[in-house]
Amino acid sequence: MNIKIEDYLSEEEIKEIVKEEIRKHVRQCVGDISVSSDTGRVFVGKLAKELAKEGVQEIIPDFKELINQQIKSEIAKIDLSQMFWESYGWKSTGNKVLVEVLNNNKKELDAKIKEVLKKTF
Repeated sequence: MNIKIEDYLSEEEIKEIVKEEIRKHVRQCVGDISVSSDTGRVFVGKLAKELAKEGVQEIIPDFKELINQQIKSEIAKIDLSQMFWESYGWKSTGNKVLVEVLNNNKKELDAKIKEVLKKTF
């Protein structure tokens, strides 16, 4: 036996039922969240990021590669003196990078200093 829903409901009623069922399904999938909740902010943030990424991808098809090329180009332009001079010494980006490199290679630097001191004295 086949039942034709169209015999009992109008096209508008069917559309309204389908819309409501879709709303229920989405609520089940993401929970009953509000934009002010942490989950809501994360969900909306991720959704916005994806939509923005898709929009940019449509306008500039290979934007990721272009950004990477631009980053490489800008890094190549960096002059060591600029890194230290722009922010006046110890607070500068250059000094922060230098301190990090020195800290990451502390053992090797200590060994080299000891070696040089032994040769000198």
